[in-house]
Amino acid sequence: MDARVLEAHDKPLVFSFPDLDEDLRIEALEKHDRHGAAFLTAQSGGVNPPPRADTLGWDTVFAIRMPDVNKAIVKQKTTPPTFSVSNPLGEGSSLSGNFAAWQLTTGADGENVNVLVPASSGTFIFGGKNYDLTGVTATAQYHLNVIPPNAPPTKPTKTGTKHNIVVSDQAPGPNVSAVSVVFIDVPASTSVKWPSGMSVEAVKGLLLAAMGIYLNANIKDFTQTFAAVDLNIMADQGTLQWLSPALTSYAFADGGTVENSFFGVLTLTSDIGRAENLKHELAASAIPTNQRSAFLISQQLFLREAIFPGLPHAFNNASTSDFKLVNNDTEIINNGSGKVELDSVKVGAIDYHPYIESFDLVINTTEFHTTMEVKVNISPGIDTYITINTWHGLKLEKKTNGKQTIGFSETRPYSATHRVHTAPGVIITEVIAGIIVSVVGLVVGKIVDTLAKRIIVAIIVAIIAGIITAIQLIITEVIAKGVAESMPEIDPLVQTGTSPITWPTQQSQFAITAVQLNESVQLSGDPGFA
Repeated sequence: MDARVLEAHDKPLVFSFPDLDEDLRIEALEKHDRHGAAFLTAQSGGVNPPPRADTLGWDTVFAIRMPDVNKAIVKQKTTPPTFSVSNPLGEGSSLSGNFAAWQLTTGADGENVNVLVPASSGTFIFGGKNYDLTGVTATAQYHLNVIPPNAPPTKPTKTGTKHNIVVSDQAPGPNVSAVSVVFIDVPASTSVKWPSGMSVEAVKGLLLAAMGIYLNANIKDFTQTFAAVDLNIMADQGTLQWLSPALTSYAFADGGTVENSFFGVLTLTSDIGRAENLKHELAASAIPTNQRSAFLISQQLFLREAIFPGLPHAFNNASTSDFKLVNNDTEIINNGSGKVELDSVKVGAIDYHPYIESFDLVINTTEFHTTMEVKVNISPGIDTYITINTWHGLKLEKKTNGKQTIGFSETRPYSATHRVHTAPGVIITEVIAGIIVSVVGLVVGKIVDTLAKRIIVAIIVAIIAGIITAIQLIITEVIAKGVAESMPEIDPLVQTGTSPITWPTQQSQFAITAVQLNESVQLSGDPGFA
């Protein structure tokens, strides 16, 4: 005789089998991709996640290190060779000499650019006295030219429109000069030779004013092009047009030293009016340690343009109408319709049909976190709800043909729990309890072994290739044959995002050396400088 396990009397009953949840926990630990977790731990530099590489509202960011900017200034010889100005501080005063190569330096952030302006030789005349300028260095603060955020939108064309990021001759605001000299450094070996009568600090104050007058009057003599950006250019692969820049700006990140400071090209790929509310900011972690440069794709951009339309292809019978973007395009949830049916499971002669009750996909800095609650009707008045959490990260992987792509790894074991809802008067017998246990185990297995992988593969395919006709076939092929064999190459994604941005002295295309999810999709690599 089938013994009773539980009985709901006059009220609905909610319960679970603790031993079943413990078995699910142990199974999750046994299945965990430990190799993948080790990879991601090593990539992030330890147990703690790396500092977030946020794009701070911009759609993409392409960042390089300050020493590479300085090498380009030297190589392109864009420093003015000489300087000369008469009567900058009144009749009889003058400033003249020869410049050494200018260099970017620390001390400024955002839209401010600090430039070291060194004199290899020269003379400052004031009050009838001559002051040697050998080795004297001014720190001048410049701004670069930007496109107004209210610029009219332009349709993409095959050639686009080139915008050179160069020094601006326009003041950044009222009562502010286009160039501000913020510091004068004088070697002791030079100041010791200065004539007596005024203190070194007093002469430095005069020099600061005179150099400021000269630099503002000759601002266009510094001809360095920091980057050239092709705007509104038609992407070779139309499904990746969402990555092509429509507006550009720039920012510096002061890392305390020249080596740890960055220059970045910031872009918006659509809705360029948003720039009015954005700052010239670059995350201090835009480039990972030991990497030369990095290209970042904002979380909101790839969730909105790639993952949201690509996600339904992970399921057998779903569409974008079954999901919605929330929280400022940082999270995807289901519409709560309960219409997305998963693969059925069979216990004995009966097929049981799971449906997604709730779905949530969010990025936790370095991992995609998916939470699914699945409902299965066991028999009239008995419903089982299964909650499954999965976590995945991204990594660079080499394909069998030698090309690069993006792969994935578990960042932690999945978790699975369950509960059972019964209507009033329903009796749970040992047989029914056994069916519930079997159904839960089978549903968890199918979701973890198949659906969770289809979801992360759909995410990666949508980011790499866009929403292409064969996306479902590709997902199936990747699940069956593996990332190295069937995942699309990363080259079109990289070229669409980075090729419109040309750096001085760049001789080859950006070459990826690492990929990670770090608030943004962070592609690190070699910028191809000479």
